[in-house]
Amino acid sequence: MKAENKQTQVLTEAIIFDHQLIQRITFDLIHINQGWDDEKHDYANRNRSSYTAADIVDFFEQFKYFSVEWSIGSNKENIKIKGVPHFRDFWETTDENGDTVRVVLDLPHKVTGDGIIVTVFKP
Repeated sequence: MKAENKQTQVLTEAIIFDHQLIQRITFDLIHINQGWDDEKHDYANRNRSSYTAADIVDFFEQFKYFSVEWSIGSNKENIKIKGVPHFRDFWETTDENGDTVRVVLDLPHKVTGDGIIVTVFKP
């Protein structure tokens, strides 16, 4: 994700996610739609999706209606981002076309009310 392309959306209603109350989500829509090229350390040169900011919020807001048991090693892992400990949560859902998509979200260990959508992609 590139800092200059990150956007933050305030949720209309805070959502409990992995035992944290999340009020805002941050994401890089270009990264989500194009992917990342690890060799170039830049966005990939392909459009893998055409999600809007509203679509990304909708994926996250599904957690108003169901809860998940998050477990390290299953659908959650511990990572460090610039030396700061985070949880990385993974889940699968469907998009508006009924296609399965995988969503990756980072949560800082220290509760901030923020979630960071790393990516959304079709597995």
